[in-house]
Amino acid sequence: MQKIRRILRENMDYDTIDHDETILNFFYEGNDYWRIYSIWQEFEAHKYITTTVLVEAVTQYIQEVNKELHEIDYIVKLDEFLH
Repeated sequence: MQKIRRILRENMDYDTIDHDETILNFFYEGNDYWRIYSIWQEFEAHKYITTTVLVEAVTQYIQEVNKELHEIDYIVKLDEFLH
């Protein structure tokens, strides 16, 4: 996300320790548009999202996860990624 905010555009993957494969891929398609792929998707979307929408959605997700981490007083927090 920090690279995206600095106007660098490159594909991104979202991995989790719960799965052996990447669960979400964000593919940069050019002209500030992204395509999203998930291992669970049931169809291929033919619409792309803008960088602005992507950044807003991912930031909101990180904020919600971070809120829950603070609520349970987990040792790892995501504060540094929200600046």
